[in-house]
Amino acid sequence: MICKSVDRAKKILKAGLLLVAFVSLPCAANTIVRMQTDLGSVVIELFDTAAPKTVENFLNYVNAGDYDGTFIHRSDPGFVLQMGGYIFDPAQGDFFAEGTSHIPTDPPVINEFGMSNVRGTIAMAKLGGDPNSATSEFFFNLADNSENLDNQNGGFTVFAQVISGQDVIDTIAEEQRCSSYFIFNSGQCNGIISFDNTPLLNMIATPTEFLNPVAPQNLVKIISIGIDNDGDGVIDRIEDAGPNGGDGNSDGIADSAQGHVASLPDIRNSYITVEANPLHVLGSLGFEEGIDYLAQADPLSSLNGLNFVYGFLTLDVSNVGVGGNADIKIILPGGESPKKYFKYGPTPDNPVDHLYEFDFDGETGAEFNGNEVTLHFVDGKRGDSDLLANGVITDPGTPALRAQNAGSGGGSGGCGLRAAGNAHAGQAGAWLLLCLAGMYAAMRKHKANGRSLS
Repeated sequence: MICKSVDRAKKILKAGLLLVAFVSLPCAANTIVRMQTDLGSVVIELFDTAAPKTVENFLNYVNAGDYDGTFIHRSDPGFVLQMGGYIFDPAQGDFFAEGTSHIPTDPPVINEFGMSNVRGTIAMAKLGGDPNSATSEFFFNLADNSENLDNQNGGFTVFAQVISGQDVIDTIAEEQRCSSYFIFNSGQCNGIISFDNTPLLNMIATPTEFLNPVAPQNLVKIISIGIDNDGDGVIDRIEDAGPNGGDGNSDGIADSAQGHVASLPDIRNSYITVEANPLHVLGSLGFEEGIDYLAQADPLSSLNGLNFVYGFLTLDVSNVGVGGNADIKIILPGGESPKKYFKYGPTPDNPVDHLYEFDFDGETGAEFNGNEVTLHFVDGKRGDSDLLANGVITDPGTPALRAQNAGSGGGSGGCGLRAAGNAHAGQAGAWLLLCLAGMYAAMRKHKANGRSLS
């Protein structure tokens, strides 16, 4: 029998995500945590009984927020994806140099090897030849590494497994790595601390790119890891830090205790509250910049004069019922009064993913009341981005502010997610193309066998 909270897992699991084979354990209710990365979220089940000291050690870092903002520093395709150690602060210096540092660590934890390092499991990394040297760093097994890692350095302690989001882990492992570039900054990728295998985003191997230093947006970061008791996709300690003492919709109940209400920061780090019907369950909430969404606006001129300061809100709403209705309220910071809402995805009249204004047509669309936006959805119809009547509504979308009503949060940095107020469609298109240039790196894979961890 698999040890997990079935009710909680039903709320957390998202249809369509790759599920990995579970490891059989004696029955007990295990802790569930959610890891949010730049490329998506991963839901993790901890093996509380099988590796109690290791789980306690891991949760000490998790609950203190020590992992938040760290970057994934080792990608070894076909082997492991390692993280939990390093943070990059460009204000302190360059990558490879003074700007990169290891997070403070607790005393090493005793080795509790007992479960095999098969694909989809998570284990602790070690500092050297000492079996009892694991501190903060951990890795995802990308393949069945049992023959290798179970018989090395006392065996590597498996303390968790992926419940959902293995596709996110695999995507990160496919990104190009630092060794793909000759970045003349503070040495190459094998500088003072070796980051040859660090996955990099938004870079293209061109002569001009070789001259660019690694910036924070080029790293795959752990945005947050934490316990998500209500299964709405936002970890409890983030919700508890939200408006009104963690009660963003002012209903007298903490958002972290309600699966239909969540408060979370947008890309400016300003809190936004999302509220569904109490019978519905929110999930997979997060904000992403979505620059590539803006490039696919239909028509492009619809972006003129607008600021997209929030980023794009991703969410799904379950328990809707096949073909059912769902109304979602978005509460923005006070003083911000959007008049438009844009969604990304297909529509019944255009099956190609595109950005379109989600205006209210009497059945679906957005209505506005000051700093509140109410989204009207019908399962399987316009606005439901999977266009399937399956009882789940998916929504990547964002409110848009007029340029003169951007609020105190300001722009989002980088390209700014901001359409030029006086530009005609051609100029806006050129702006977007410039912003998008160099966004994506080609993916490559390689196989490796018999590798070691330390």
